Amino acid sequence: MSVVQLSYTMLLSEISSKLGVETPDCIVTIAAEGWFLAYVDLTIVRGGSVIEVARNWGSLSTDYMAAWEDAARVAIQRMKEELGLQIKDANYDDFILYKNLYDAVALQNSDFVGQLTGLRSEHNLLKDSYAAVVSEKADAINEQIRLRRELDDCYATINRLRPSQSSMACDPADVGSAT
Repeated sequence: MSVVQLSYTMLLSEISSKLGVETPDCIVTIAAEGWFLAYVDLTIVRGGSVIEVARNWGSLSTDYMAAWEDAARVAIQRMKEELGLQIKDANYDDFILYKNLYDAVALQNSDFVGQLTGLRSEHNLLKDSYAAVVSEKADAINEQIRLRRELDDCYATINRLRPSQSSMACDPADVGSAT
């Protein structure tokens, strides 16, 4: 978010024009050792008559314009207190709006990240389970293939033995005469 530098001197002149009073002058003096000190003589008007002229001092500053702006800020604060002014800060209102929107989006984002983390862990669990099932199935298929080959070898061995047994078979009459 960008920072907006307020011009209190311009704000002071705008407030004065809206109230229908003369814009107060800001006087900047030189204090000791190069420090600047500014003040604004503010006329307080009520009911069409001047009831007070209040001198509003800003804080010491090494910058001429900063001293001037601070004196204008103090004068505006005094006007708010004396006259019960309501000064709407649109930047602050926008800041609050955007901060609330940011907080809402940040909350949604954290919920989304939580869901994403949960889904990732479930995905990894399913992926590992799938890999285990596929591995078990591949092992079972390999075992079936091995057993099938061994059965084929057994059948081949049995088939080789059968023809030789039939040629070796003798006549039952020969078996009785040998004794």
